[in-house]
Amino acid sequence: MRLLSWLACVSLLFAINVANAAPRSKPVELHKRTFLPVYVVPDLGTRFSFPFILDEQDAYVPFTLNITNPSFVNTREKGRNYFVITAPARAEGTMLGNVFVSVAGYEISIELRTTNDLNKQYSDIVFNLTNEAREELIQQSIAQRTAALERDYKKRFEELDVLAEQKAIARVGRLAITKPETKGIKEESSINTCLVVDFISIS
Repeated sequence: MRLLSWLACVSLLFAINVANAAPRSKPVELHKRTFLPVYVVPDLGTRFSFPFILDEQDAYVPFTLNITNPSFVNTREKGRNYFVITAPARAEGTMLGNVFVSVAGYEISIELRTTNDLNKQYSDIVFNLTNEAREELIQQSIAQRTAALERDYKKRFEELDVLAEQKAIARVGRLAITKPETKGIKEESSINTCLVVDFISIS
């Protein structure tokens, strides 16, 4: 009887763990400096999503990511707003590591810790912005875009000036090395003169 009770408890715990193994999302509000612990179950991994594209070429604050423990693996595709971190399948004991992220003026410190407890695992960490922060980010994006357009137009005008100067120099050069053409002009004309004699009679 006790054996059956024990098996029932084990089955119940297993069922609870399996139920909690479903993907779960955890919202995190972004601040200029954000700190959070994240538990990673080997073979599952966690996706970190942001309200903007992660861009290494960003003119404001380029995206950077550093993981102190190379056993944790980071994967990301260009032009996306998320990255994924996984732990090795055969991690023995508890593995620790830090993730340092800089993006769009935000600095994020994440403490990674492996676990086999599915109740601690989140499939998605979703970073959110406050309304004020979102408006600030929009204004920064507009300013960046405007500055980029101004630089582009300025560059194009400078290129036009250089091109015009080059064409003028090339024209002068062609004229300098070209033998001038000379043409003789001969003009013939005839003058008709009439001699008019007035006879004056004297009486």
